[in-house]
Amino acid sequence: MTAIEACIDVAQHICATQGWGPPADNGDAIRLLGDHGALAPALARSLRKAVGFRNVLVHDYIDVNDEIVVVRLKSLDDLGDFVREIAGYVSDTQA
Repeated sequence: MTAIEACIDVAQHICATQGWGPPADNGDAIRLLGDHGALAPALARSLRKAVGFRNVLVHDYIDVNDEIVVVRLKSLDDLGDFVREIAGYVSDTQA
């Protein structure tokens, strides 16, 4: 959960500094990264699902069974991909 929150913070910061307007919500901040080429579209879609899942866990919207948690844990590679793609984007925009 903390890792997804860190991704959200980075996404919100980039949206603000790039002048892309305020995102409607945290998932929208991730979508904007994909729309503007900071993230691959497929990664942005996957991370938006992770943001939604985070919301379910944090706010107890529904009872979550173990199978759902296992499926989400299998997408941990997305976090490393996020770091690599954002680092590349920041490096390219700073050059």
